[in-house]
Amino acid sequence: MNTECQGNGKKLHNSKFDVRYSIFGFSYFRTQFYFISILAFGLMVRLWPIQILPFNSDQAIVGLMTRHILQGEFPWLYYGDSYGGILEPVLAASAGLLLGVSRWSLNGVPFLFCIFFIISIYYLGRELYGREIGLVSMLLAAIPPFAIHIETSLAIGGYIEGLCLGNLILLVTYRLTAPNVRPSLPLARLFSLGVLWGIAWWTYPISLVYLITSFCFLTFQKRAFVLKGRAFLAVAGFFLGSLPFWIWNLKYSLSFFTFVQSEGKGSLWANTLVLFNQLPKLFGFIPALPATWPAYFFAFLFLASLVFLLVSHRWQKIRFPAGRGRVLLLFYFVFFVLLYSISGFGERTVALRYLVPFYSLFPITLGLFFYWLKTKNRFLGISLMVSFLLFFSFENLSSFTKLSEGAIKNRKQAEVETALFQYLKEKKIRTVYTPEYWSAARLTFEAQEAFIFSLPFNDRYPLYTLLADASSGPAFVLEGEYLKSFEEMFRVTGGTYKKEIIARYPGIKGYSVYYDFKPPATPSQEILPDGWKGESSFNPGTVQSAFDRNISTSWAPSVPQKKGTYYQLDLGRTYPLNRIVLLTGKGKERDFPKNYRVEVSRDLKAFQEVAFIRNQWAYLFWSLDRPFWKLRDGRIEIRFEPKEARYVKITLMGEKPDNWAMGEIFIYQKVDRPSPESPPPEELLSFLSKEKIGRIYTDIGLSARITKETQGKIKSLQDDYLMTNTRDYAINGFQDTYPFFNDLKKRIDFSKAPAFVVGRENNEAFIQAVQKMKGITFQVKVLKDYFIYHHFKAPEVSILSGAKGSPVSLYWTGTHLLQVDPLPGARDEE
Repeated sequence: MNTECQGNGKKLHNSKFDVRYSIFGFSYFRTQFYFISILAFGLMVRLWPIQILPFNSDQAIVGLMTRHILQGEFPWLYYGDSYGGILEPVLAASAGLLLGVSRWSLNGVPFLFCIFFIISIYYLGRELYGREIGLVSMLLAAIPPFAIHIETSLAIGGYIEGLCLGNLILLVTYRLTAPNVRPSLPLARLFSLGVLWGIAWWTYPISLVYLITSFCFLTFQKRAFVLKGRAFLAVAGFFLGSLPFWIWNLKYSLSFFTFVQSEGKGSLWANTLVLFNQLPKLFGFIPALPATWPAYFFAFLFLASLVFLLVSHRWQKIRFPAGRGRVLLLFYFVFFVLLYSISGFGERTVALRYLVPFYSLFPITLGLFFYWLKTKNRFLGISLMVSFLLFFSFENLSSFTKLSEGAIKNRKQAEVETALFQYLKEKKIRTVYTPEYWSAARLTFEAQEAFIFSLPFNDRYPLYTLLADASSGPAFVLEGEYLKSFEEMFRVTGGTYKKEIIARYPGIKGYSVYYDFKPPATPSQEILPDGWKGESSFNPGTVQSAFDRNISTSWAPSVPQKKGTYYQLDLGRTYPLNRIVLLTGKGKERDFPKNYRVEVSRDLKAFQEVAFIRNQWAYLFWSLDRPFWKLRDGRIEIRFEPKEARYVKITLMGEKPDNWAMGEIFIYQKVDRPSPESPPPEELLSFLSKEKIGRIYTDIGLSARITKETQGKIKSLQDDYLMTNTRDYAINGFQDTYPFFNDLKKRIDFSKAPAFVVGRENNEAFIQAVQKMKGITFQVKVLKDYFIYHHFKAPEVSILSGAKGSPVSLYWTGTHLLQVDPLPGARDEE
């Protein structure tokens, strides 16, 4: 293609071979020399951080996905998300076949895409405004702001791949609208464009901005695209290219659309202002820190380039008479702002990565703006462009120099982790709970899965959670803020453990290993809530909701936690109390008391403190012979030496902004019998097989062991592994690579013929709950200290009714069968 345009009084030829022209008044060079020089410079800039930036858990997730793909798995989406395809780990797996799965093979993929991105910016800029602006845009893209550099240089989720695919979409779209392309549009190209749409959407759904821009620009420039039904081919290609995304989301209730749906936190205008307020951070040093004045200045320059794009129609028409770039770029900007502002992306302002698509825009708009300034004032245009390049060069140099200074610290940290792995090997511990995400995935990857570091909840790879939950001897590896909280909660929960501190250097993060757990020796028996009376400092009319054995109701002060708020219970007579279990309630797992005291009394004249919790960080309780740290309906377990008492009082001792809810309270007394024994796994499984029991409800410890031992053939409740449908994990997704997921929910469906395994301490309460269902029959088998209730036969119409006579379902907490009120028209969320 040979075109000419007038610029600065000189005739500029855009021929393909052997063409010379001036860029901002510098010397004449061949296009190829500029292109290769900028590309080499961009390669050097991108190569440096790979060996300096610390390896984190975001990269480790991609690394673990890569390992699993090489082992034959196919995760539909990025682990733990309801969006984000696996293009990056698939390509990393290809590199891993030759080089092994390592930091270099992982980060080599985004490195190559960074080079492709710089090239794509050149071709897009050249197509829109000619080769001179294409090269200037390429140069601006070669030196990104530090925030963008971090997001696009590392294997952390496909951001740079999404940019490359997006630029390719814009380039193909622009070429399809060229005057020499027939009005009806080539069918094969349209279908291929649609496939590109789909792959981009699957890889990084915020790529929707490229798709909308492409569709609208084609419609605007080529009416036949819509009028003659050509859009159908592109749409068909889109669904083909994004097929894994749709298969997964259709299977799991379109979870992605729940994630991106706006929660109505702000108006369109307010969310748009949030977007522009975030721009300086995009041009700043470190996204977590306030932006500096240069960042504001260059963000202003970017906005100025957009304004220029809007008002320079006449100038562009003269300089680039055949160009249509102005419309394409304005479409892209407007649609991005709208998409950001009306979706949930705009409400998650801390996620600066959602602004990364601006990186496809500002090199070209700024390149055009600097070019225009040069035509008006050569010194101003050149100086602004040079200052832009120098600032971001200095920004990257300064930031990466500081990071490189931490190389010694990183080596020492690696030594500590090697010592940790060695200690776990000596103690024959393979499964570990690590509540810190930034440690869990990274340590698992560094250990090459020889040791599994699972998050106690919200694990991105639920199979790790199952392995830890099914283990009889896991460890907890904690650091920082978790140490004190864990030890304080464990002291209240009861039992013993051993502790080892792995720390070699002052100022270098160490780890505390908790292992060899022994449960409390004193057995207990639940006291049925017959004749109980409650009293509270707030909402006294609902105090009975805390012991009505209905998980849908709860007592709550309905105000932020305030010192002195209390809940008091009268058991009717004196018992040798030794244990209290609290449930915050269904859907209120975060509403637990943070700082509180538990007291008991015989006669209300004198209370005796049995527990004081200063930092209740989450939930800790025993199941079988080991502790669990789970949400599990907000389950808090408090054990103490037996105290003769009739009254129990829980009092808040600090101020917290969170609410406090108490869905159910269970009180236990000491009994004179040996410590409970769990049924031998082989005996239990033999019985289940003999009775052809395929679905079973039990507590989390036994549930996990049954699932692991039977490889999911016996369905057991897996609610802690299904993250998609719960409130706390609304932004996360469930992965099909967890092979043992089943259809059991906490709301009981007796038509599925489930069985229940109930501990002796809760057996009377279970029988009482079942007996409320008139006409139901069942069989029972006793194994050690557990009762297996099976072969239930319920009447066709349940006689169990609520206060208004409506049917009431039953709900399983892991230890208790409670009522749960139906919600007409709402699906189960358990």
